[in-house]
Amino acid sequence: MSRNADLESRLDQVESIQALHRVVAEYAHGADKRDLGRFLATFHADGVWDVGVARFVGGDQIRAAIEHQWDAQPQMHHWTTNTSITLTGRDTADGVSDVAALTQVADGRWVLSAGSYFDSFERRDGIWAIAARRAVVHSSVDLAP
Repeated sequence: MSRNADLESRLDQVESIQALHRVVAEYAHGADKRDLGRFLATFHADGVWDVGVARFVGGDQIRAAIEHQWDAQPQMHHWTTNTSITLTGRDTADGVSDVAALTQVADGRWVLSAGSYFDSFERRDGIWAIAARRAVVHSSVDLAP
């Protein structure tokens, strides 16, 4: 491999990891700000969203699921951290992130949850997005009013 090809490859890796960190952030911003387009753009059209109690495949199911969450939870606030991305190929990557989520449920109570996201990412037509996301809740606690 020539020096320029090596440099180009390394630059692509850095740009890919940066783009994947942005996908992780855009997911939370889309969910919390109830921006459907922003949220759905983090998934490929045939993406999988596994929330533990249910699994949604494709844009229509994911759209219905997030809209149902928004109806059931008047407010959501996600803080995603400790994101670790591993490039597994030129156009594939795996990631894991920890998340704290503060949500208000329909009766006005607040719930604080801690969990992790396990992601499979793919770059298609130059765009990185989630191919599959599995959310695991480690704990949830009702907060006093």
